[in-house]
Amino acid sequence: MSYKIRKTVASSLHELAQILGPELAASHLSPLFEGFLKDVDEVRIAILNHLHEFLSLIGPDHRVVFLPKLADFLRVENLCNWRFQETFAEQLTECVPLFAPKDVVKHIGAYAQSLLLHNVAAVRRSAILLITRIVKHIIKDDMLLSNYILMMCQRFALSKKWRARQSFAMFCAEVLEQRVMEVDRFVALLLHQLLDLSWDPVANVRMIVGDCITKHLVVNGRFSRVMVAVGPQNDLFIRQPGCLLLPSKCHPPKPLVSYWYQNFRFKVLFFTGAWIFFMKRLFKDYEVRHVMVQLIFSITLTLSCTMFELIIFEILGFLDSSSRYFFWYLMLYLLLFVVIVLNPFYIGYYCVSNIRYVRADYVRRLTILTWLIFLGVFWKIGDPFPINHPNQGFFSIESLVSRIGVIGVTVMALLSGFGAVNYPYSSMKYFMRDVSESDVTSIEKRLIQTMDMIVMRKKRIAIAKKQRAHPKGDPAGGKKGIWDILASVRGDRTSENINQLKLEIDGLEEMSRQLFLEVHENRNMLERIEWSKTWKGIYFNFLGYIFSGYCLWKIFICTINIVFDRVGKKDPVTRGIEIAVHWMGWDFDVNFWSQQISFYLVGCIVVTSIRGLLLTLTKFFNRMSSSKSSNVIVLVMAQIMGMYFVSSVLLLRMNMPVQYRTIITQVLGALQFNFYHRWFDVIFLVSALGSIVTLYLAHKPPVRDNMM
Repeated sequence: MSYKIRKTVASSLHELAQILGPELAASHLSPLFEGFLKDVDEVRIAILNHLHEFLSLIGPDHRVVFLPKLADFLRVENLCNWRFQETFAEQLTECVPLFAPKDVVKHIGAYAQSLLLHNVAAVRRSAILLITRIVKHIIKDDMLLSNYILMMCQRFALSKKWRARQSFAMFCAEVLEQRVMEVDRFVALLLHQLLDLSWDPVANVRMIVGDCITKHLVVNGRFSRVMVAVGPQNDLFIRQPGCLLLPSKCHPPKPLVSYWYQNFRFKVLFFTGAWIFFMKRLFKDYEVRHVMVQLIFSITLTLSCTMFELIIFEILGFLDSSSRYFFWYLMLYLLLFVVIVLNPFYIGYYCVSNIRYVRADYVRRLTILTWLIFLGVFWKIGDPFPINHPNQGFFSIESLVSRIGVIGVTVMALLSGFGAVNYPYSSMKYFMRDVSESDVTSIEKRLIQTMDMIVMRKKRIAIAKKQRAHPKGDPAGGKKGIWDILASVRGDRTSENINQLKLEIDGLEEMSRQLFLEVHENRNMLERIEWSKTWKGIYFNFLGYIFSGYCLWKIFICTINIVFDRVGKKDPVTRGIEIAVHWMGWDFDVNFWSQQISFYLVGCIVVTSIRGLLLTLTKFFNRMSSSKSSNVIVLVMAQIMGMYFVSSVLLLRMNMPVQYRTIITQVLGALQFNFYHRWFDVIFLVSALGSIVTLYLAHKPPVRDNMM
């Protein structure tokens, strides 16, 4: 059949659909439509010109099936035929209302982003109108809108291609011009990325940003709200819009070398603190025999603190986005190198070196073999969990971070579950046993009496052994008389008495140990009771009630999340502000307070996480370390610490508003963030319930029996 005949049929396919009706058109014309999609461009353009009309005449259920197949329109035989792509963008714009928001974002949104990277400006302009129409269509779904805007920021605002950055600025201008969303929402989702393009090296990008700000933000009474949201760092962009076009007349941003210097000062501070902590807390009772161990521990703690520092920078808007993006990648790669290569290698080296039977020339070979085994086990960790992606290689950030996240989130959940239970138990007066000084004195008397009885029986054994060693009788030997026979019988009785005395001593020693532990526990309980009467004790007792409520609430929420497979979609700051605005009727600047509250909340989480982990690791080291094993234990602690802090970034991302997650999400890649939150809930629930049972069994009131 000639292509001219096929073109005629394709151009009238929508007319046939109108005659046949939705059901018959879907069943009889769908094969023709799919065949025309793969035809030559002359036929495809005929069906493309009436794409919206044809899809509107088909039922909704059959209409959705065509969405994945429309990707064939992105392929053209002649690359110069840009009008074909422009028509495709225009038809998709009309088709947006025909589909559900999720289907629009999944399919049409992906096509729009591909068209937005076209070399021809007319196609990009049509794609911008298409994306604006998509945003308007999904404006009521906050989560869907936030994720799509986040995807736009990652792919275009931070792109290395200037056309992509210019298209993002034009998209922002179009959103404001059509008033697709309120200014406050625009400020929360797009303004920070738009202002970061104000110092773009390409003048065309700066020009679009300057026009957008001067025409749509400075005028119409929006100036004050934007000023508050942007903050003092970007104050110059609003007050002097001309500097967007001529940055040389204003104060340009500092070069990357200056950013390096500023960050280097923080790194020196973190490294110095880690070095002092290592010397004064961990190794205060040991000699530092290997400086490399100290360096690895200090570097790991420095890089871990730097990750939290970058999170604070995201909230404050410190440095421009490209610099933060660069430092995120740099610090994450360095921390992954330490956790996966450097630390495990030296752990294997010191473990092999401590084995006495290994010759010195075999140490390096066995160390390399141990490290390769670690890599194999590390890679296999991801098999039981839904974290693997077919397009990710072994050395990709997604593959490495996902496996570290499983281990780190497990450690975090175990520590959090135990801490949530143990803190109220150790600080609340309600859980303190009623112990008096007379009770302690009575037990001490019983302990002293038991020790005296042990001493008396040991003396009797010593006397009996001495008598057996030097028996009475004729030293020269000879015939035994009646008295010698009686003495030998008495010696046998002494032997029997020694065995009986040993059994009694064993029982008394066990009793003395139990009494000593009871005295020690009661003395500690007396000190806790006296401490609870102080102002500090009253304060911690009050905090204990708060943490008890939090523990019960967390256990309940984790159970709900596990049973119903639920994951929180909004950060606590945004949720709290929405409750305050919508339910309590408070009127305040949402964006300003969102930034301030997020900064303090994340700051508190960062400080308490670092402090809590270091205290826990210190207690563990003091109990387990020795002169031979101290180096290995320190390296294991550094390994756990690195994984812990990488996982903290994964979970801390959910506590940040959407506008501050852009770079973090882009750097971490396509991770299954929801999986880690569900995994944390499962391990936290197991750890909390296990801690409750363990503390109940281990700290039951002692049975008071009258053994004396």
